[in-house]
Amino acid sequence: MRLFFAVDIPHDIRQAAGEAASAMSTPKGMVKWTRPDNIHLTLKFLGEAPSDKLEAIITAARKVASAYKGMEVEVCGMGVFPDNRKPRIIWLGTKGETDRLGQLADELDEAMAQVEFEREKRPFSPHLTIGRVRDPKAGKMIGGALAKHQQTVFGSFHVEKFNLYESQLAPQGPIYTVVSEFWLGAE
Repeated sequence: MRLFFAVDIPHDIRQAAGEAASAMSTPKGMVKWTRPDNIHLTLKFLGEAPSDKLEAIITAARKVASAYKGMEVEVCGMGVFPDNRKPRIIWLGTKGETDRLGQLADELDEAMAQVEFEREKRPFSPHLTIGRVRDPKAGKMIGGALAKHQQTVFGSFHVEKFNLYESQLAPQGPIYTVVSEFWLGAE
């Protein structure tokens, strides 16, 4: 099973993100755009996980979730990782209670390390991936859209839970299935 933890994004924000991505004109194949229904905010990527660890993963995540209350997040701005010269990921940024969101991600990371998953090497940077650059020439083509959407607010929402997803890779793109939900503040 290929697993990750993520916050689901409301439909209206996913649609606005999809519209912003569609407005960026790049020749076919230069950017692999994320389907709007697959846009999410990743908290922790586990990768391949044996099914016999699933119960321990869920138990550890439930304990982390119980220690948190809901939080407000605003989806705004657009940028790229690692930088404008060699973009690999096109993202929408976040504001609001992102420090608490980062603490949640860090605690999930620590809890999953106890279940023998590798710790994150980079600091948590909350974002929504809307595209993956396949051709470096695309960087020049998307520069205008990045500038145009630097201050765009795509919407805000209240985070009440996060999910454990299974990702199945398919030719048309990944298929995400919710394995378990984790309500914040629930015992």
